[in-house]
Amino acid sequence: MKIINYFKNMSKKKRIIIFCSFIFLLLCCFLTFFFVKKMNKVDEKLTDFKIISFNQEIKSESKLNELTFEKSKNALKYIVYVYNSNNKLIKEVETKETSIVLSDLNVEYNDEITIKVQAVDKNKNKLKATNNLDVTWSLPSLQVNEINDIGTDEDLSVRIDIDESKMEGYYLILSKGEEEIIKLEVDSSKMIIPCNYYSNNLGKYKVSLVYDNIELSSYEFTVGLPEIGEVYIDSIKHNSTIPWDDFEVSFSGGENADMYEVSIHTMDNKMPFLKQTTEMSCIVDISKLQENTTYVLKVMAYNKIDNSVSNQRVLSFKTGTKEKAKEVKTDVPGGEVTIGTKITLSSETKSATIYYTIDGSTPSENSLKFDSPIEIKKDVTIKAIAISKNHFNSDVAVFEYKAKTKEIKINLRASKNEEVGITGSSYTSDKIIIGEITNIIQNELKKNNITVILDNDGEKVDLTLTLSSTSDDGNTHGISTFVYATNSNVAPLAVKLHNGLSSIYGTNPKKLIYTNTLGNNINEVNPKKTNNGILIRLGYRDNMQDAKWLVENKNKIALKIAEIIIKNYNK
Repeated sequence: MKIINYFKNMSKKKRIIIFCSFIFLLLCCFLTFFFVKKMNKVDEKLTDFKIISFNQEIKSESKLNELTFEKSKNALKYIVYVYNSNNKLIKEVETKETSIVLSDLNVEYNDEITIKVQAVDKNKNKLKATNNLDVTWSLPSLQVNEINDIGTDEDLSVRIDIDESKMEGYYLILSKGEEEIIKLEVDSSKMIIPCNYYSNNLGKYKVSLVYDNIELSSYEFTVGLPEIGEVYIDSIKHNSTIPWDDFEVSFSGGENADMYEVSIHTMDNKMPFLKQTTEMSCIVDISKLQENTTYVLKVMAYNKIDNSVSNQRVLSFKTGTKEKAKEVKTDVPGGEVTIGTKITLSSETKSATIYYTIDGSTPSENSLKFDSPIEIKKDVTIKAIAISKNHFNSDVAVFEYKAKTKEIKINLRASKNEEVGITGSSYTSDKIIIGEITNIIQNELKKNNITVILDNDGEKVDLTLTLSSTSDDGNTHGISTFVYATNSNVAPLAVKLHNGLSSIYGTNPKKLIYTNTLGNNINEVNPKKTNNGILIRLGYRDNMQDAKWLVENKNKIALKIAEIIIKNYNK
C-alpha cells in the first residue's frame, strides 16, 4: 500500500522515467533470451568430421577390418555404407561409436570397395563425412568350386587368393557346426580337402581360412544333402498390419526340405512363438503377441538330418488392436421363407463361435451353439452373436422369418394316342382312357393344395408324371415304370408308385426300369429333356388282360397314384 501511495505522489516525469526503464529492461531480457537460444541452435548443429582409417593389417594392434572416423558434435549415431566397384550397396550398418568392425562384406582379394559415413542428430538431420575411403581388399580369400552340395565321394577343391610368398601362418579349417574336423596348414594357393573327412557324416560343413585364430574368409557346403530351395511366405505381406485374431502362416517353396520352423520375434529378439511342423502352414495364437506391436516373422525350411542345411524367409508385420467380432450374417435374408428352408449363420471373424436363440431372448455363451443349419418349421426370430476370446462380443444380429408352406408343382402329361385297344376290351384309346385317369389325378391333387400344370415342360416342377399305355404283339403284358437313376430326386417316389400300382395289377409281369442303364434314354425321364420325370406305362392296350384291367380299374388306378403323390409331398 505504501508503494502505491508513493507512486501516486510521484511527479509525472518520474513516473514516465520509471515506466520507460521497465520497458527497456523487458526488451533487454527478450533480446538476451533470443540471442542465447540462437547461439544454442548454432551450437546444436552437426560438425564436420572425416574418416580416419580402415585396418586390414593382421598383425596390427587395431582390430582387423576396423573402421575409425572422427566424432561429429551433436551426432546421435552414425551410418556406415559400403559399396562395391559397381557402386552397389553391399552393407549398411549403424553405430553410436566412432569405430566399428565391418564383417561379412562378401568381398574377395583385390576387390575395390568404397566406404562412406553419415552422422545423424536427434532431429534426424544428416551430415556426410568430408571424405570417402577407397579400399583395395588385401586380405586373402577362398575360391571354392561353384557347387554348394557335393557327393560323399568327392574331394573339395579350394583356391586361395594369396601372395604365395606370404602363406606362412595361414590355415584351412574344416568344421561341422561347433566341431573342428581338420586343420590344414596352407602350403599352396590350391588346396584339396579329401572326402574321407566328411564322407560318413551328411550335412552342412564350413571351410575357413584363418590366421592367428582370425577367420579371414569362409565357404559353406553340404555333403550328400541337396540345397533347400527358396521359401516364400504367402499369407502375410511384408510391413502389413494383421487383425487382432488367430492367424494362419502359410508358405511355399523350400524344395528338398522335410521340416519347417515358424518363429515370431520381438524387436529386442525375444521369441513369443515357435512352431516346428512338417506341414506348410500353421496357426498362430494371437494371445501370445501384444496389440499394436511390430514383430519379425521367420519361416525356415530345413533337412531333419542337419538343420543347418536350410533356407529361410524373413518379414516384418504389425499386430492390430482388439476389436468387436464381426456381426453374424445369414445366407437367407429374413422375410417369408418356405417351411424346411435351412439357415446358415456365419461371421467374418474366423475364430468366433456363434450362439443364437429362437425364443426372443438375448444370446450369450449359454445359448444354443450354432454348428449345423437351422431348419425353419414355423415363424421364428433368430437372434445371434459372435463370441471370440480375441475380440469383444459382436452386436446382436436379428433375423425374422415368416414360414410358408412350400408350393408343390406337378406337371401331368397324358398320352394323346388315338389308336384303339384290342377288339372286345372296351378300350377306346389312350387319349380317352389315360385322359380320364389323368383328370381324376388332377382333381385329387388340387383338393390337397398341389399345383397342377398340364403338358408344360417349360416350368420348373417337383415332378413330371407321364402316363400312357403301350402296344405290342398281344403276347406281352404288365406295368412298366421308368425313372432315370437310383439317385434321381424322384426315384423313391417312382418305387412307391410302382409298388402301389402293382398291388392293384396283381401277380402278372411288371418292371421298374432305371433308364441310365439303357443304351437309349427315354425323353420322358431324361434329365436333359424333362424336369424330375417319371414315366408309367399302364399295361398293353393290345393285350386283352391289360386292356380290360385299365378300363375296369381306371378310378382305382387314378386314386392310388394321387394318394401316393399326396403322401409323398405332404409329409
